[in-house]
Formats: sequence, structure tokens, C-alpha cells
Amino acid sequence: MPLYRVRFSAFTKQAPFQVDGWSSLAGKRVGYYRGIKAIEMNVQGLTTDVAATQPLLYQKLLWGRTDVIVDERLTARYTIREMGLTDIHELKPELASMFTYHYVNKSHADLVPKLTAVLKDMAEHHEIEQMTAREAAKLKLDD
Repeated sequence: MPLYRVRFSAFTKQAPFQVDGWSSLAGKRVGYYRGIKAIEMNVQGLTTDVAATQPLLYQKLLWGRTDVIVDERLTARYTIREMGLTDIHELKPELASMFTYHYVNKSHADLVPKLTAVLKDMAEHHEIEQMTAREAAKLKLDD
């Protein structure tokens, strides 16, 4: 049962350019935050610079250590705003998107049917999308 659609976008301080998938980042120094497997798998073969923290990822872009960074779109918008960064361009279109799913430890397996039923009902009534949109609007992160 998908919960949230994660959207990965590229960001740069250089002149904006249109991206057409991960391969369009070839020839660029690509930064990303350590531990995001969906990004790690897609930047294999590219010149990369991994950051141990979210703020460091953006500092490396500012310092010119990377040409482009890849991050989850809403997280990136929030970080850019909170750090007071300017002149960072979100490249279009997004690189990729994927759904996230709930995880329940096997010791709580008895909760899965009830949890799935509630989440399914929420999805049918678009409650998860509405909550995400409401929170993004509150934080002024939406399009």
C-alpha cells in the first residue's frame, strides 16, 4: 500500500538546464546525501560527491565542489529556504519518483491487516495526498 510519492529533483547554482533522466547529469559533479539508496543506485557511473549531512550537501554546492545536487524535492525546498540560500535553481523535469510504503516490524505483524485497511481507506478518500499537500502549503513548499 503506497503512502507517499517521493520526487527526486536536481538543483544547481549554475545556469539552469533541462534534465532528461539521470544520464543528463553526466559530465557534472553530482552531490547527494549519503544513505538514499534510490539516488545511490541511479548515480552509479557519474562523478559524485557524497555528503554526510543535509546542510553539507548544500554547502558543497555553494562552495563549487559539486555542479548539481540531487535531493527529494520538498526536502530540498525546505532546506534551501531554512538555510537562506539564493540563486539555486530546481531543474525540470524531476529526475524520478517512487512510492514509499509502510513498514511494520514482524513482532507487530498482527497490526498489518488493520493498518492496511485504514491506509487503504485513507488512500481511497485521497486523505494522504491532502495531508501532504496541506503540510507542503503550510511550509510554502508546493509548486
